[in-house]
Amino acid sequence: MTYYISAGAVDATLSFIAENSAPGSSVVFDYLDADMEKAEGNLSPEAEKVHQRLAALNEPLVFGIPEDRVASFVAQRGLQAKSDLGPEELTRHYLIAGNGSVFGPLPRHLRIMHAVVPGREMD
Repeated sequence: MTYYISAGAVDATLSFIAENSAPGSSVVFDYLDADMEKAEGNLSPEAEKVHQRLAALNEPLVFGIPEDRVASFVAQRGLQAKSDLGPEELTRHYLIAGNGSVFGPLPRHLRIMHAVVPGREMD
């Protein structure tokens, strides 16, 4: 859950993985679209409600990645984006019951990234 830790901690963690893992190693992490970042003050109404709810629990959201820049974000830390799934894809792949009903819904800002250390990919 990268959204509860600082940008510096996310940067250090991803860079450490890239520098110290074998080629083809994977990391999977969830993140929030940067629209959810509290610091900027230009939040969507949905994001504002989430922030208010989390503030009441003393669990602030402190980190997000702009959805359109996540591949370059991980590349700058030495990783290669393999997949980047948003709520629609996550629902379609993982939250459909055998009878067709949907477990959910997921927050629209939640995303999951799969990145690899460049080089030989493992099967």
